[in-house]
Amino acid sequence: MVDHHADEIDSQLLLDARGGNQQAFTELCTRNGPYVRRKIFSIVQNQEDADDVLQETLLSAYTHFETFRGASRFSTWITQIGINQALMLLRRRKRQPIRLAELEVGNTKATGWRDLSDPSPDPEQACMKHEEVLLLRRAVQHQRADYRSVFACVLPR
Repeated sequence: MVDHHADEIDSQLLLDARGGNQQAFTELCTRNGPYVRRKIFSIVQNQEDADDVLQETLLSAYTHFETFRGASRFSTWITQIGINQALMLLRRRKRQPIRLAELEVGNTKATGWRDLSDPSPDPEQACMKHEEVLLLRRAVQHQRADYRSVFACVLPR
């Protein structure tokens, strides 16, 4: 059910915010914050993370407000920012794939699996792997020549 009165208030706040009224922008964020936070929480599944991502979302919306063209409602725009911020958090943490079951942004639904895991090693893992290979090479150098040839085939270069 569409609340036309709320849409009118949001439209007026949007006009005021575009005119430089920071209080109007704050009110828009206050009105939309709880909904955006629920969407974020549905992705990150953690209260503290949801609060942090909401804060990042509001900051991003504020710093990029001039890019809001008005092709969609402000609530849709800021919710999409929140969803993107939440997904970026998960990517940074390299969590296992999660299911984003019917995320709804405005009148648009997105369903299905989104693979957010990154199979490549992080810098610490890559460094540890490199050190392991160096240690193995040193150990192999102390072996007899016929044993070294066996290990040479299986050690990474």
